[in-house]
Amino acid sequence: MQKIHVGFLGAGGIAQAHVYSIQALKFYYGEIPEIILESVASAREESRESFAKKFGFKCAQTVKEFSANEKIDAVFILGPNKVHFEHFKLALQMPNVKYIYLEKPVCSSQKEEEAMKELLKNADSSIKIQVGFQYLQTSSVREALNFWKSGELGKPIHFDLKYYHGDYLQESYREKRVTRLTPAPDGGAMADLGSHGISLLMAFMGEKLQITSALQGGNFQGVPSGSDLFSSLALIEPETGAVGNMSASRISSGTGDLVYLEIYAEKGAIRYSSQNSEYFEYYLEGSNQWIKQMVGSNYKPVTSFPSGHVPPGWLRSMVHAHYRFFTGDDKQSFNTDLNHGLAVQRIVRETADHLLILEKNIKMAKRSSGVLLHISSLPGNEGIGTLGESAFRFVDFLAENNQKLWQILPLGPVGFGNSPYQCYSAFAGNPLFIDLNLLVNDLLLQDHDLRNKPKFSSRRADFQKIGKWKNPLLRRAFKNFASKSQDGLNVNYSSFLEKNEWWLNDYALFMAAKKYFKNKVWNDWDDEIKRRLEKSLKKLRVELAGEIEYQKFLQFLFFKQWFQLKEYANLKGVKIIGDVPLYVSTDSVDVWANTDIYQLDKNLKPTQVGGVPPDYFSETGQLWGNPVFNWQRLKERDFDWWIARLYFNQNMFDLVRIDHFRGLESFWSVPANEKTAINGEWIPAGGNELMAKFKEQAGGLSFIAEDLGVITPEVEKLRDDFKLPGMKVLQFAFSSDKTNENLPHNYGNNFVVFTGTHDNNTTLGWLRSVKGEEKKLVNIYLGRRKKQALKKSIEMAWSSSAKMAVIPLQDLLGFGSKARMNTPGISSGNWGWRFQWGQLKQKHSKFLKEITNKYNR
Repeated sequence: MQKIHVGFLGAGGIAQAHVYSIQALKFYYGEIPEIILESVASAREESRESFAKKFGFKCAQTVKEFSANEKIDAVFILGPNKVHFEHFKLALQMPNVKYIYLEKPVCSSQKEEEAMKELLKNADSSIKIQVGFQYLQTSSVREALNFWKSGELGKPIHFDLKYYHGDYLQESYREKRVTRLTPAPDGGAMADLGSHGISLLMAFMGEKLQITSALQGGNFQGVPSGSDLFSSLALIEPETGAVGNMSASRISSGTGDLVYLEIYAEKGAIRYSSQNSEYFEYYLEGSNQWIKQMVGSNYKPVTSFPSGHVPPGWLRSMVHAHYRFFTGDDKQSFNTDLNHGLAVQRIVRETADHLLILEKNIKMAKRSSGVLLHISSLPGNEGIGTLGESAFRFVDFLAENNQKLWQILPLGPVGFGNSPYQCYSAFAGNPLFIDLNLLVNDLLLQDHDLRNKPKFSSRRADFQKIGKWKNPLLRRAFKNFASKSQDGLNVNYSSFLEKNEWWLNDYALFMAAKKYFKNKVWNDWDDEIKRRLEKSLKKLRVELAGEIEYQKFLQFLFFKQWFQLKEYANLKGVKIIGDVPLYVSTDSVDVWANTDIYQLDKNLKPTQVGGVPPDYFSETGQLWGNPVFNWQRLKERDFDWWIARLYFNQNMFDLVRIDHFRGLESFWSVPANEKTAINGEWIPAGGNELMAKFKEQAGGLSFIAEDLGVITPEVEKLRDDFKLPGMKVLQFAFSSDKTNENLPHNYGNNFVVFTGTHDNNTTLGWLRSVKGEEKKLVNIYLGRRKKQALKKSIEMAWSSSAKMAVIPLQDLLGFGSKARMNTPGISSGNWGWRFQWGQLKQKHSKFLKEITNKYNR
């Protein structure tokens, strides 16, 4: 008789259920291997020793001792969820292991999911791996599944599954299981019960199920806020188009342990309830009745089972799961292999993502207000605003005055003209925003490194002068990092590189190559490099290895400081609104690494560029010079670059403004050799498909549509179909009459209202410049006195029905045209404005707090 030596990694409650089931095998089945309980390992010595003694294991070991035990043939991974992945890796490395039984969840993160897939590819194919979704071995479920797979009912149309278990309304019950209330993906009803429900649904519907929305609840006295007592998913099966719901609850008063499944199909329906586990039911078209298919126990014991040890229903299915695991018999049972476990875990993980988006959308649906101020405009002693002390102090200012929003401009590394809308990368951060004082805290610089700095203007950023001083210090920080043991930073750096390699590797090479080619535009580089011939790129990576690593290090510092700031802002109740330009700069890694998705000629130079026709800002239109997208190619690539970009920004910010949103519906395309934007044409874009695909994958859209300029019904439909808030600007409200769409009485709540944007004059500067009929209307609504009109315009924004209201800081401070951030159509002298703390006075705080309270912001 075959002998199998079993080892347990884990000695908790679920381990007890497994050892009981293994010991019960001989009472139910005739020919089974001889199971020898060889070893049990767990972190706590007392637990493993007690477990081994109680259940008859030969020895209790540490995990390290366990991994070297050559007698073990079968490993049961039954420890805490967080260590399942590490224990799985350990089991694969053990010399004689031929069986691995892995309790769900199979892992705890997307990173572990990907690593587990790679492990599976390289694992010995003879090793039997089974995941612990025992409910699929219940006799009536097995028979119902076999009937469903016969195809007699046709394709599914809609489905519903409920899994209710446990009575968490009882305080005594709840107190012992408080850790099981943690939301997905770590715990709660979804991770514990829902995973079984997902497994059951996937057995019937296939493993390509996708979430469209998620809900979670369970807030009542005695339960921690945010607990997951009840979760519900709306799901779709993409191949058949079938849709349905899956819900999991820890509150099952009056039902006990309830599992209920119902599927309606083209030719009938099928349903199953654990409360009637002796049968399942099906309905065939034309029969006019539900038919009970009696099942009973289709795995009767071969001997009498000792009294007092008859397992409950779910434990009985666990016994059969072990029989299948050790013998390979019962080929009709659903195979809960590792791929199945990973498919289930994907849904559990994505549930958490959807819940975060839902939480974000709920919070943003409330009336709120805030301030527009770019990072570069913050005060400080480094010549430009940074992610350091002043940024945190500005968050404090917002929070103290009941402001919930901080809007900024794009954060990328700027190129020509220092415009944040012309960056070298759509993903990278601007190294000039790295705060050097924080690097002193990280022991990467010393105080004396910062003493001999030039005298910088406190009113305007001199980008060239700042870079000349700051870049050598950043290189010194890199040198110190490379030469010293920075244990914590090294670990975080390695993690950052791994997580961001998909964009970071190309970016770092691009920036190193720009330096190598003396800052030329990439399409003027050597031909084999600009065309990305792999042999030449490989050689260049070796030659520029040091500079490449330096560029990666800068990004690590930037994002480390950025997320520290964002976390602080969120803790203070302040949400950050980021900005995504529609287009990227010609001289960017995004174009160099993805030439196929832009309209370029054989020399890789743009044939068509973006802009807008003549408008409020310019009689000849705006010619931006950015290459326009090849939307057909984007579609062929499933919009992969755009989707990655949107995901990235939703992770960076709480809400994201999409600049020039109308270009997602159709865009103004101008021949690259034109001098103005007059001779362009509107070309349809693929924004609807892009947004639909992203929403399908992400579950929600945390975007603001910058829908200014020439807006057509088609653009409004695109915005409204995806329920995106649009923008209203008060400086545009007085150019016609009382029907103007920017006047507050003419729009609803799904908008963000601004007094002006970064492209507008300051509101005081604008008030001083208005003439003619526009001036008459301004006087009617805001009055004749300019300073009072400014305050009234801010109050008009706050009193509007728009759910968000934002003002540039310049307007709060009452500054004129000299404080303007940008003048469209002018390539120099923009983006440099900064404020000083002394300019922000008590009267400004008082006014801001008063109108925020007055208008329920």
